[in-house]
Order: sequence, then structure tokens, then C-alpha cells
Amino acid sequence: MQNKGILKIFALLCIIGVMGSTAPMAADKQEVLQIVQQLSDSDRKIWTRAVDKLTLWIPGKKRGVKEEFAKDERIRSALISRFKEESEKEGVGEGHAEAYSLLASLVASLKNPKAIPTLLDNIANSEVEEYLAETKDKRILEKMLRDVKKQKYPGKRARAIKIMARMYNVGNANKLAQKKIKAVLRRALNDSNGGVRIWAVRGIAQIGDSSAALIIKKLQQHDEYSYEIDASARGRKKGEKITVYPVREAAQKVLSDLKKRQTKKEDKEDQQRLQKPTTGQQ
Repeated sequence: MQNKGILKIFALLCIIGVMGSTAPMAADKQEVLQIVQQLSDSDRKIWTRAVDKLTLWIPGKKRGVKEEFAKDERIRSALISRFKEESEKEGVGEGHAEAYSLLASLVASLKNPKAIPTLLDNIANSEVEEYLAETKDKRILEKMLRDVKKQKYPGKRARAIKIMARMYNVGNANKLAQKKIKAVLRRALNDSNGGVRIWAVRGIAQIGDSSAALIIKKLQQHDEYSYEIDASARGRKKGEKITVYPVREAAQKVLSDLKKRQTKKEDKEDQQRLQKPTTGQQ
């Protein structure tokens, strides 16, 4: 009996040891101070060293801050401050676009409301787009609605459309927000820029707004945005040039997707009606 008791205690200690080994190691205080100091340095070569130390790289997943550093308020504040300073520099993308993009991703991964205004003005990559779309903060939708309506740069209008469509699709929009997103996407179908119209069409598909099918049908038939590509891109003889109409093609795909979605919905409703007992069967 005594041996059994000893074995149980030994097993329990082993379990505790394994659990302890999986817990994140606390960051070394000296290392934290060094990283904070490097982040406060305006020399790109120095602050990028700190960023590299902080970055958690997992294949197939978004980049983030290593767990042992992520909750340290000194590092969180230093990262946000460095991002703000870099964002205010002119020509920020020149020479260190990759480092700046990584810095933006790390700041987004902190999920700190204080960083939202700077992130909204400097959406550096798709990871920041995803964070903004999935974060409940009214400032985000307000900024995206303004950008689609007033932003003179087509790329920024298109990006706002992408973020709002994802916001709607992941359930991060209440009924009023959904109504606003639907309305702005429909208006964007008539944007003066072909690229923006493409993203508006895709956004309509993403949120499943079949009520816009008539407008999309017109785009599929008459949109004039076009350019030439090498025929080999479409499986034809290399060297020949063909004209493509990307908005029409996107619209055609969306109409097909909306039709499939509507058919699936009707089939489900029919199935539910068939499963309901009739008056005579009750």
C-alpha cells in the first residue's frame, strides 16, 4: 500500500512537471529593457532587431508577439509608439516597407484599442485588415464608410470595402451596421474606378446580398472596364493579345454564386415544409 501511495505521488509530480514545462517562460527583465530601448531608437536597423526578437512565426498563421512578451505593458507601449512614429514619416514605405508591415502586424496582434486610430490610418497589410474587420469598435466602421464615400485613392476605397464585407461576414456587425454596409456596397458598384467595382461585386457575394443581383447583372452585361493580357494566360497561343473585362467576369461569377445560394436556401425551406406534419396527421 505504501508503495502505491508513493507511485501516485510520483505520477502527480510528473503531471505537474509536464504542465509547468508547457507554460510560457517569463521574459528576462534585462532582455525586456533592451527591447524597449531598441524600439525607442529611430534607427531602423536597431528597432527592427527588437521587432525580430518579438515576432512569433507560425507557418499558416498570422504573425504576432511571442507570448512571454505580449503581456508586458512596457513592450506593448513601446511597439505602439514606434508604429505611430514610423507612420508619421513621409515615404514610410520606401526602404523599409517589409519591416513596417511586420511592425503593423505585431501592433494589430496586441488587440489594444489605443492603437486603432493609427492602424486605421495605416492599414499596412491583410493581417491589419483582418484585425480591424474582426474587432468590435464603432470607430472602424465609421472610418470605412467615410473612406468609401470620400477617399480619393481607389485602393483605399477598395480596401474599405474588403474590410466591411469581412466585418459583415464574420458576424461583427449589428443590424444597423449590416444595413449601412449593404447600402455602401451597392453604391460602390457604380464607382468610377473599375478595381473598386470589382471589390464591390465580390463584397456583395461575400455578404450574400441577392437584392443587388439586378445591378450586378447590368455590370455583367455592360461594364466597360477592360485591359489586354497575353492569350497564354487563358490557355491560348502565347504572343497573342486578348481583351478581358474583369468586372464582367467577377459579376458573372457572383451571379452564379448568388443563384446557387438561393437554390440551396429554397431547397432547405422545401425540406422544412415537408417535415412539418399536416393537419390530418396530427
